[in-house]
This record gives sequence, structure tokens and C-alpha cells, in this order.
Amino acid sequence: MGKAEGERENWHGHVTAVTVAPTYRRLRLAARMMQTLEHISEM
Repeated sequence: MGKAEGERENWHGHVTAVTVAPTYRRLRLAARMMQTLEHISEM
């Protein structure tokens, strides 16, 4: 869960929670999702 605020070049985002189903935990999926979001936000 999260949100993005601002307009055009003056925006930022907040990630409140990242949840992974028990079956898929310990696969670093949440870390990969966060790395992808960070990469996208720097573009």
C-alpha cells in the first residue's frame, strides 16, 4: 500500500506496507519490489 503526491517533476511517493503471501516469503520478493519502485521513481 502506498501513495504518490505532487505534480510533474515535484512528486514523491510513500510505501506504507508490502505484503507477501506466506507461500512466497523468504524469496526476497518484497525487496525486489521495493528496488524496482526505487528505480522507477529515479527515472
